[in-house]
Parts: sequence; structure tokens; C-alpha cells
Amino acid sequence: MTDFAKLFDYQPEIVSALTKSFKKKRLVHAYLFEGQKGTRKMDAAVYLSALLLCQSDNPPCGVCPNCLKAMNLSHGNIFIVEPENDVIKKDQIEALLHELSSTSLFDGSRIYIIKEAHLMNAAASNALLKFLEEPHPQHYLILLSTQPHLLLDTIKSRVQTFHFNPISKKKMTKNLTDKGIEKDIAYCLAHITSSEEEAEELIKSGEIIDIVALAKDIQKAKNKKQDLYLAFLNRGRFLFGEGILVSHHQMFFDVLTLIVREKIKSVHGDEELFFAECLKNVDKKIETPDELIRQLEVLNKYQERLKYHVNMELLYASMFLEF
Repeated sequence: MTDFAKLFDYQPEIVSALTKSFKKKRLVHAYLFEGQKGTRKMDAAVYLSALLLCQSDNPPCGVCPNCLKAMNLSHGNIFIVEPENDVIKKDQIEALLHELSSTSLFDGSRIYIIKEAHLMNAAASNALLKFLEEPHPQHYLILLSTQPHLLLDTIKSRVQTFHFNPISKKKMTKNLTDKGIEKDIAYCLAHITSSEEEAEELIKSGEIIDIVALAKDIQKAKNKKQDLYLAFLNRGRFLFGEGILVSHHQMFFDVLTLIVREKIKSVHGDEELFFAECLKNVDKKIETPDELIRQLEVLNKYQERLKYHVNMELLYASMFLEF
């Protein structure tokens, strides 16, 4: 079931705008909700559906049969189109248009939601223009997209667009720590994921915990002027195991980068810092701002190489010599 509380937390301005438009009877018949993954676009589409279908005097109440069905996506007046094999075809849009022309079995507004609308092919996009050119008073179209620039200009000119900003890293870190996730891990997750759900999935899989611990060991070894590759092998052999993807190596580089950035913030006197144990015993005569920037450049150079088929052991051996 859709959790409106998270929508209110992530996108209060959009919720307010939709609610005001509804109360003032100024809703338009076609919307584009665009923004990166995890920004609650689908939740907002469900919220708008509940606004339109709610049976109470103060919609959406969240408890009436229509609201509950909307929140469960089981209401007969809500229709959803999704990509099939990364494309939305003409016949899917034509099926939607057929629903438009048929008599509804349920009273009230009818809502049509197209997920990843930018994946419509040319024929599907042109078919959709028919709806946009001849809107029905009680029909509402909601396009969801992470890449709105791929939509036809003729479509974008006929819809009202709402941009969904990602949740701030600081807010997401707090939300995750409030759920009991360790502070440094929450900070890392806030920077390498776009939603709390994605972050929680990474926690369940377990690798992120090992990756953060490994990155901390590397930084502590560096502070003590120990052999970095040896420190890596002592704890990091899991990165060469079965089931490890390039994305796991990307995460490791991301966490190392975050720690170096915390060192830079520490040099500049920032007070709210993470990875406190990695900031102890730092030789500030050696790890100057220029040196820390050089370390970031080394990390970036070797992280770029992950895009290619490389021998991972050789990559790390070489990287730690430079780092």
C-alpha cells in the first residue's frame, strides 16, 4: 500500500500544489511528474488519484473504500501502463484509449498513469496525442518519467509539469539513523542511493556493511602509514568473490571518496563530521588540502577504469600504490 507519509516528507510542495489545485477546481487533465528514481512520483500519482476518488468531505481521507483501493492500486477507475521490455508500444496506448471510450463500471473520475513515459515509441506517442488533444472532463492522465527530455515536445507542451527534487542527503541520513542504521553507514547510503527503500535493500544484502568497514580500515591504515594493499587483502577479499558486481566496487570507491571528503572538511574546521575514527591520528603536515585533492583524483581515475574489463586485483594493487 502506498505510504503518503513518505510522500509528504519527500515532496511537501508538490502535495500542497496538487491539493490547492483540487480544492480550487483548477486541476488540469494531463500531468508530467518528472524526477530521478526514488523521488515518490508514483506515490504522488496515487495521492492525486485518491484526491479525485475519495468519498469524504476532506479528501483524501485515506480510510474510505475508494482511498484504500486507490492506495492499493485496485480501484476500477485507475489504469496503469508500464513498459514491456523497455518500451511502451502503440497497442498499449490504444488499449488505454479503448478504456477511455468505454463506459465505466464505477462512478467518478478515471485516472490513467503511464510509468516511464519516455519509453513510448513514436507510434505510441502519436497515439497518446489524441487523448491530449481531446480531453474528457473526468479523465486525468499522469505521465511519470526519469528522462523527460526524451518525450515529444508536442506531448510536453500539452501537460503541466512537476519536477520532483531528490530528498536532501542530510534528511535521508537522519531518516536512516532514526531507523537504527549506524551513522556512518546511513551517511554512505544517503550518498549512493536515491531512496530509503533502495538503502534498506542494500542493508539487507549485507555488502554495504562490509564495504564501509573495509574503507574505514584502509583509511586507518593510511593514517598509520601501513601497507594499504595488505590492509585491503586482510579484509577485502570478499570483493573478489562470487556474486560481487561492478556496482559493489563502485560503492567501495564511493565510500573511500566520502571519507577523503570528510578529511577535507575536517581540515577546514567543519564540526558535523562522519567517520570520526578515520579522522584520528591524521598527519596534517602530510595530508594537506592539496594532498587530499590528489587522493580524490586517484580514486576518480581508478573508479573510471571500472567501466572496462580489468583485472580487479591488479587495479587495486596499482591504485593503492598511488593512493
